[in-house]
Amino acid sequence: MQRLEEFRKHYPPERWMIREGSWDPGLQKVRETQFAQGNGRFCCRGVLEEIPYDSTPGTFIAGLYDRTGAQITEIVNCPNPINLRIDAYGEKLGLISMDHLHHERVLDLRHGVLSRQTVFRTTHKKCILYQSRRFVSMHNRRLGVMEVRVTPLDAAMTLNVQTTIDTSVSNKGVLTEGRKIHFMPHEVGQGDNISYLCVRTLESGTFVAYATSLEICRGERCKTVSERALRLRVHKGETITFRKFFTIHTSRSAKPHQLKRETIGDLRRARRRGLKRLFEDHAKAWDRLWGEANVEIEGDHAADQALCFNIYHLIIAGNAEDDVSIGARTLSGEAYRGHIFWDAELFVTPFFMYAFPETARAQLMYRCRRLDAARAIAASKDYRGALFPWESADTGEECTPSWARDFDGTIIRITTLDYEHHIVADIAFAVDHYCRATGDWSFMMRCGLELIFETARFWASRVTLNRKRNRYEIHDAMGPDEFHERVSNSAFTNTMARWNLQAACDRAREALARAPVKTKALMRRLGLTEREIRSWHRIASRIHVPGNARRKLIEQFDGYFRLRDPRITQLDEHFMPVLPASADYRTISKTQLIKQADVVMLLFLFPNRYSAEEKRRNYYYYERRTLHKSSLSPAIHSAVGLEVGDDDKAVHYLAHALSTDLSNIHGNAAEGVHAASAGGTWQAVIMGFAGMRIHPDHISFSPRLPPGWRALKFAVRFMGAKLRVSITHRKTSILVERPAARGRVFASVYGAKKQLKKHAYVDFHPSLSRRGGKSARARRSS
Repeated sequence: MQRLEEFRKHYPPERWMIREGSWDPGLQKVRETQFAQGNGRFCCRGVLEEIPYDSTPGTFIAGLYDRTGAQITEIVNCPNPINLRIDAYGEKLGLISMDHLHHERVLDLRHGVLSRQTVFRTTHKKCILYQSRRFVSMHNRRLGVMEVRVTPLDAAMTLNVQTTIDTSVSNKGVLTEGRKIHFMPHEVGQGDNISYLCVRTLESGTFVAYATSLEICRGERCKTVSERALRLRVHKGETITFRKFFTIHTSRSAKPHQLKRETIGDLRRARRRGLKRLFEDHAKAWDRLWGEANVEIEGDHAADQALCFNIYHLIIAGNAEDDVSIGARTLSGEAYRGHIFWDAELFVTPFFMYAFPETARAQLMYRCRRLDAARAIAASKDYRGALFPWESADTGEECTPSWARDFDGTIIRITTLDYEHHIVADIAFAVDHYCRATGDWSFMMRCGLELIFETARFWASRVTLNRKRNRYEIHDAMGPDEFHERVSNSAFTNTMARWNLQAACDRAREALARAPVKTKALMRRLGLTEREIRSWHRIASRIHVPGNARRKLIEQFDGYFRLRDPRITQLDEHFMPVLPASADYRTISKTQLIKQADVVMLLFLFPNRYSAEEKRRNYYYYERRTLHKSSLSPAIHSAVGLEVGDDDKAVHYLAHALSTDLSNIHGNAAEGVHAASAGGTWQAVIMGFAGMRIHPDHISFSPRLPPGWRALKFAVRFMGAKLRVSITHRKTSILVERPAARGRVFASVYGAKKQLKKHAYVDFHPSLSRRGGKSARARRSS
């Protein structure tokens, strides 16, 4: 036990710890997701080093896809480097294969380190202390390091050790598919105590190269060995240490004939640097990242820790260097085949806009570079402009599968690619949001303006003129609520389309004023005339959004209010709505029950467009009919609930969203972290509880802290400046930690506007009167 306490003293403070205190085989795959480690370029699931027979190891490289043997293109599960198998007395050290007296694992969110300690007991009643630590380097984003220590506690013993790069991994089968291996071995070699493996993906022919090195330490003596199968005699009480270094390169960043040299050279440099300095480099990189992204909730430990967990998984998914975006389950699992949805732009990218703008820019560049593919999709459906795919992979072509399993287990046809076109405006919205938040006009001129123009063109061709009513309509559409698949005049879709068209007009006018030569050159290249731009304004002003003006209610789509309206009367163990007994998923489209935030999503995206009364009426109407069968929904209801005074529900929805993956609320965390929920929790805290909004000349806050929160502290980037914000019930304090190139920065709290100072907090003391009262379908199932 003394050894265990010695190990524990290296644990971080409690808020940074995600702990597995005992072994539960039923949670193994969930823990593999929760304990995933990555750096944006590649990610390794948090598997046990011995790889139990039913584990799901996953090593995913951002942007690496293949289609061989699958319905559609999917992310490649690459060979697994986290693999060290040890046996004693012929028994494999493993939680399934051997008895154990103690087991715990801890993920250090602060520095991305996964630690483990297990006490095994052999059939001869001999105990073995097994300890491990590993990290995926945030400094060298092609490097991973694993250290394992083994100590016989009762008697000397002989250990047999094997370590390899496991090429037996595969992608899971979906529906009629079997398991698939998306690569084939290309080259295997060994020399200078380094093992080399290169595989090649079957469809694209991308090479993925690994170099590994194993070091063994007995006391202070360490040596690198060439063998990958070792037999060692270890004394009672003696600790033997195994250190495995590995590097991963691909032919996307190195020419094939240089790949081996670069991969091995990278490993040699890492080996010379040594474990201590490699970890120091890694820890410093994490310190810098948390310096930009950390959010502290004082007074609510559970919410504080869960938010740390969600931000950690956003950070390890972010990649500012490669031509990639972030899939619906990050790089921590295979769900949705690693595809990119609208989640990326509306739920995930805002976190990066205000913490790591370079990463947000890279995510939007991913869409810009696929504009031609989006144009091709639009043309194939007889539309103009750009129609982005509902599910995207590497090329920007449509990757939505044809079939999926519904909530009740039945197989249903997927129609999102045919009707859920709001993704076009969602992407344009993210581009505009990024430019308003960062002031990055160079990005707008490089590709943002073209994207906004081409998406506006799409909507101009997508609308239908109703001459009888003198208005434009959009038929055969689907909003975020995927229970209703083919509707007319989806309020969400039509409002987003109207915004997109008007934004294109506004941005064109601004660009012509700021950079007339470049803007006119772009218009000539696109064949875009000022007359066409004026037509967008005319169409936008006449797009119909259904509603009941007397009741101040937005109608989710034409005819929604006439549908059957069963009441939700039961809650599940997570205090979330249960499908009423009078409804079922086969006929749910004939009811007013909805899957997730739809109209409420509009209230969140356009907080200044609707009056307080409109927000209140629509929030309560739709909140009572929402089943939250998507992880995207609770965080949005939390933020909007705060605005309308539903404080208790707002806190509840936030807690639910924060626990999506920590508590496996949807029962599918084993398949990867829910990226949209993680990003949504950040937005609920910063844009909801802190009430952050951006304006052309300043940033504003309208805090609404729950009674249990003593303080909320965070940093945000705005117009190039880094602001440090501290909110309590008594005051809000803001300083400029890093100034913007443009000079002065202004902020307002509850309408009181002040100029901020560099390295000195400016305090805002709002009166109580200013606070306005209290302080405060199955594919996309979750």
